[in-house]
Amino acid sequence: TRSIFAFEKNGVELKAEFCSPLLLEDLELTGRPVTYILFEVRSIDDREHEVELYCDATSQWCLNNEFSPVYWQRRRTVSMPATAGSDMMVMGMASQNILGAKGDKRRIDWGYLYVLPAAVGVPCNPDSIRTYIGPAGEARGRFRQGRDFPARDDPGMPRKADADLPLAATAFNLGKVGSEPQSRLVLLGYDDL
Repeated sequence: TRSIFAFEKNGVELKAEFCSPLLLEDLELTGRPVTYILFEVRSIDDREHEVELYCDATSQWCLNNEFSPVYWQRRRTVSMPATAGSDMMVMGMASQNILGAKGDKRRIDWGYLYVLPAAVGVPCNPDSIRTYIGPAGEARGRFRQGRDFPARDDPGMPRKADADLPLAATAFNLGKVGSEPQSRLVLLGYDDL
């Protein structure tokens, strides 16, 4: 299944496509716990525009509630031209108590959320992808101000999600974008161990 959203502002069109490959004729693909977020950007006013994209996933995605302690880390991925050697960002409960809770109004609180940025169709310059794991206010604020993320991820873990909401953030610097679309991809995965 997929959902596509289109936005236009200041002569730039952004399409965001959320795709989960749930094809019953391919059960292996259907069982893959990954959602692909494809961003496509192009100029619609015949001029070039400097474009940066931002995407994040908060620790709330992998916790039962905001009082749960969260842990994060990075895992090396196979170096592919599309990922420019980016690390996969991983978040989850500090203590994995599989099936340790029951009742109504419960969300999953075991397993891990994975976030991996990638380029599409072109080898990606490592300097064009920036990632950070840390407080939401800091990551979002720095991006809005045109500042780089901190050089190191926030070391303050494990901590409750309601304390400076931790997130995994990705920023893509596409440089000058003309009428030829440029695409970037974020893979969101979740495993339940």
